[in-house]
Amino acid sequence: MEGNRVAGLLPLLVSGNQGERSGATMVLREMETQPGFSAHLLEIGARGDVGAQVRWLAMMYLKNQVHRFWVKRSGIPYEIEAAEKSVIRENILPLSLDVDDSIANQSALIVAKISRFDFPKVWPNVLENIISALQAVSSESDMADSEDKVRRCNRVMRVLHYSIKDLSSKRLVSDRKTFLQLAPAVVAAVVQLWFIFRSKYISSWSTQSVSEGIIQGLVLTVKTLRRLLVSGFQKLHCDEQATSIAVSVSQFFRDLVASTGNTSASSSGTLERVAYFHGKFVHNVLAAQPLALVSEVDGMFVHYFSLCDISVSPRMITPKLQIVLLRCLHATVSSSKFIPSMQGISRAGDDPVLQQFIENVKKNLVADGLMKIIRGMTCQFVKVKAEEVEEVLEAGVNQLDAFERDEEDELESAGMSECGPAAYFALSIIDALLCRYGSTALHVLVLLQREALETSSLLPPQSVEADLVREACYHVIGSACVTMIKAKDLFEQVVVVDMAKSYLQNEFERFYGQQGEAHPTLILALRRAVWMLGKLVQADVSEEGGGIKKGNTQVSPLHSSLVPLLYSALEFPCTAVQVAAAASLVVEPEASDDWFDRASLLLPQGDVHCFLPAVCSTILKVSSAEDSLEVKNVAVSMLRGLASQIDPKSDQGSSFFHFLLPTISSLWLIIGSERRLQVSLLHVILDSANEDVMSANPDIFCQIIEAALAQEVLNEASSPAGGGSVILMETATDLWLKLMSTASSVEKHISLFARILPAIQVSRGPRETILRVMEAYLLLGGWERCQHVMLELSYLLSTSCREMNLREVLLLSLQLL
Repeated sequence: MEGNRVAGLLPLLVSGNQGERSGATMVLREMETQPGFSAHLLEIGARGDVGAQVRWLAMMYLKNQVHRFWVKRSGIPYEIEAAEKSVIRENILPLSLDVDDSIANQSALIVAKISRFDFPKVWPNVLENIISALQAVSSESDMADSEDKVRRCNRVMRVLHYSIKDLSSKRLVSDRKTFLQLAPAVVAAVVQLWFIFRSKYISSWSTQSVSEGIIQGLVLTVKTLRRLLVSGFQKLHCDEQATSIAVSVSQFFRDLVASTGNTSASSSGTLERVAYFHGKFVHNVLAAQPLALVSEVDGMFVHYFSLCDISVSPRMITPKLQIVLLRCLHATVSSSKFIPSMQGISRAGDDPVLQQFIENVKKNLVADGLMKIIRGMTCQFVKVKAEEVEEVLEAGVNQLDAFERDEEDELESAGMSECGPAAYFALSIIDALLCRYGSTALHVLVLLQREALETSSLLPPQSVEADLVREACYHVIGSACVTMIKAKDLFEQVVVVDMAKSYLQNEFERFYGQQGEAHPTLILALRRAVWMLGKLVQADVSEEGGGIKKGNTQVSPLHSSLVPLLYSALEFPCTAVQVAAAASLVVEPEASDDWFDRASLLLPQGDVHCFLPAVCSTILKVSSAEDSLEVKNVAVSMLRGLASQIDPKSDQGSSFFHFLLPTISSLWLIIGSERRLQVSLLHVILDSANEDVMSANPDIFCQIIEAALAQEVLNEASSPAGGGSVILMETATDLWLKLMSTASSVEKHISLFARILPAIQVSRGPRETILRVMEAYLLLGGWERCQHVMLELSYLLSTSCREMNLREVLLLSLQLL
């Protein structure tokens, strides 16, 4: 293979001509598995007589070759030969110091990939060689002479960083053990260079003349230290030298954050970049090895409180640094391994360092600390969301649509993926504090809610922000309250109930006080409040046995307190709130996709007939207020839940269904051609209607059956995608047969019978349905008529029935006669 030919093909990979690109790609793909191809790529990358673009393409191609063919894998028959691998290993390290930085960077990535495969068995001295080269160029006196030496040092450091990054991500036990063994020696070499770069950065900062090489070196060293300390020590706090390094980096980060308000505009970008990567170091150590930073807890909380202080104008901390601080605070307050839960359970044991860490965190969170953080984090969320609202207003987009676009996903996941990382971590911190400190943290949110409702001292008097404060409160309380309900802590449940009742009542009063002129965010807050109440009650129901049982008069205090509030929300003059309340009252069966599963309905204490008219009225009002499948589904589910309270065998059940029948008939017209909802309504009738009801109202049932067996339904059922229509016709047939068994006269059903036969032919009903239809035919036609057409009917049914042949149908027909 000729290297010049490969060098000539590489530029064609980025040609503007599609034909040249395709041709070069095909030829190079054929060369990939030929011996010597990878070595030729390395040779082209090292040549000085070819263009920079060709060299860079060669190194990119070589990096992909190493990734794909360095070790043999299943499904890939080719592996680079051992001799060729040896040539690459011997020559790639010098190329990582090339004067062209793009070539040096690709070479460093190749070294890291090979190290991942070959260290320590095949290439045991790779890290030793890199560290030796680093020590040779990292003396402070040498780097002070020229920027070229700093640049050369950074290139060696980059090779080490990429290699450590790849090695630290390996998860086999043997690989983890190897990394734990090599980490202390590498840390000693890297931290020496970090101290040098930190010293040069501080000295240059005073004159505002920090070079790019110093900044890059400081960032590379702290990124490498982060990988080494987090992944290279099982118990970082037990190693005195490693702990002192972590504390030094944390102190430097705090100094950088403290300096953010005193920098010029030209220097703020440089400071932000350096502080950001040092903050990531602190966050990762707090998340994985927090005991190494026991002495830093007090100092970090100073910055946390400064970030959360809303009583004074905050210093100009950039958004990236705010996110880093929020990450650090979240790691500090949310780790279940180290922070005791609200019941006071801790895994501290007899470890004095762990005990000290817990005591330091609790000391900073008592009294005003917890309140300051929750208030500050809520306002962080409000600030971000208010900026989003302003953007929506400027774009001329309807606010309610913008807020409701992902409302369902937000409610289900209790996450705020659309609000950015700052608001996401703010809400995560509040949620963690609520779960850890229970009613104490809830009390802070109650106070925050009252301030938002009654005063304007919390935020500037802007309605958007005030409503968003309430939205933030509801958002974080939702998941935390469900956690408390499942914890079965009676004291915490009482606090949750009182808080929820107060919240919803205050919101209703506020809405009526505005005389209907509610901001869209207020409606969203009301929806979230109603959703929260429904989740609380349903969590309580699931804990007590998974559903509402007929005749069960024993309800929990939580149920008796919150369900009436949900029913009051049904009368709220806002469709969105009514739909949320209706959905919250329905308890669907768990883990079931059947179309006709019977739902339960949360009911207040007392006689169901007392509030039956209001519920039926709400069902029709909600279903007809908006032409939406979701709204219609909520209405049908609520009707199913209400019908589940009927006992068909009792006189009271007959009276109950008589009252529901007009609602069912009207809802059938409203839902239109939604087959799933039509099937669900038919099953409500099948399960709840008894003989007395059906014999007294045959016309209503006949109209519904006739609509379910209409020609358009038959046409849909005949198509490949007509599964829903087939189920609808089968269910309508079952309902007709039930109606036939209770009817006093059969003449009015002859016209319906003409629709039943085509329906059975298309739906290919089961054996039992066939026999019952034949029985019905006998009732309608009499013995003489049946004798004339029985053979024709039997043949028709035998060709359509999926369980019977012609012989079986004829035999059964004779038995029937």
